[in-house]
Amino acid sequence: MLEFKPIECADQQAMNRFLLRKGNLSAHRNFTTLYMWGKLFDQQWCEQDGWLFIRAGESFYLPLGEEGKTDLTWPVEQIKAWSDEHGVPLTIWGVEAEERQRLEAAFPGKFLYQPMREYADYVYGVEKLSELAGKKLHGKRNHINKFIQLNPDWRFETITAENIDEVYSMNQAWCRRNDCDKNSSLQEEACAVRRCFRHYEELGLLGGLIRDQEGKVVAYSMASPLGTEAVDVHIEKAFAEVAGAYTIINREMVRYLKQKLPGLLWINREDDTGDEGLRKAKLSYQPDLLVEKELATW
Repeated sequence: MLEFKPIECADQQAMNRFLLRKGNLSAHRNFTTLYMWGKLFDQQWCEQDGWLFIRAGESFYLPLGEEGKTDLTWPVEQIKAWSDEHGVPLTIWGVEAEERQRLEAAFPGKFLYQPMREYADYVYGVEKLSELAGKKLHGKRNHINKFIQLNPDWRFETITAENIDEVYSMNQAWCRRNDCDKNSSLQEEACAVRRCFRHYEELGLLGGLIRDQEGKVVAYSMASPLGTEAVDVHIEKAFAEVAGAYTIINREMVRYLKQKLPGLLWINREDDTGDEGLRKAKLSYQPDLLVEKELATW
């Protein structure tokens, strides 16, 4: 029987043996994503016979095998046995199209599949977000020009040990302005974000901030590698009343990541959780890919 344990910072190297692979574009297969939300969603893991198993409460993510291990028969039998032992139906969260084919090849007709549009990841080409070229993104360039016009002495900085406390103070101010204490979703997000600040260096996060005309932090972002050709943007916060702040931290962060990570092709800005406003905002940047997912139930 599989024996699961909570995801801790010290597990990063062991789990990244499976997660940091070419072609991985899915945010739920990023170590920081798993760690920062681990306690809230009861995400635990174990490794057995060359397979990585991750469960979230009573559901599972599709097991990941070492190089060359693609037959899902044995690992799915293991999570089915765990589900049977605990008296719950086997559910696999976040199944992508290619994975559904492999699942069906191993267990033809055994699963029902339900679309999860609200959890589809929005993925953009690096050049698109770093340059914002073309007619469709003209409005984004206007927002940035407005910010620069109002803040001619603005600057972008990477997040370091010297300024991270200042960034966290800005994050706390953002929470107060957005009434996080009255919104359960924002409260949960605040807990996840706090884990990133506390373990910024341990997690190997890449972060950037924007200072306005007066030198105050008005926006910040944090990301980490996803697979070998992409990054996952975990957090992006800006003061909404500062015109263009969200747009310029988006662009400047991508430019920094492009410089920091040679060979970077894709930016994953995660899902919209079904929020109409968030969906509209993510679609406005013209995503190149939607990483669509399904819930598979035995």
